[in-house]
Amino acid sequence: MQTYSARVRLSGSLFNEVPKFELTAAEVTVLRRLHGPDAIVEIKPGKHVDRSDEDERERLERLYGRALAGIKGVGTLDAVLGVAGVLLPSYIPGVDASAQTAPRRSRKQADTEPTESAPEVIPVSEEEFS
Repeated sequence: MQTYSARVRLSGSLFNEVPKFELTAAEVTVLRRLHGPDAIVEIKPGKHVDRSDEDERERLERLYGRALAGIKGVGTLDAVLGVAGVLLPSYIPGVDASAQTAPRRSRKQADTEPTESAPEVIPVSEEEFS
């Protein structure tokens, strides 16, 4: 399971940020429900941990169960992540792509390599869609 580090803006406040480490994608989903969709910022990939979805659900229930119970219309962890048996999110879209490190090239090599040209555009007449 991929983990992340991030800053959590408590209740979305710019003046009350808390650094969090070893967050899972499921935990980020729960924190977004608790603090607001834009409250988790500066998300960076961390290490992988060996944890089952069942263990992660138990951990999140211990950490956030009471807080979720206090939100009208939510009430339980299942309301946020789906019932037991539904796979938990394993990554945060848009963040994992930056975790992959591309091989480094020297500046000289990068400057001399040919650049890709734009793909050829084939004209299409409006009659083809009628």
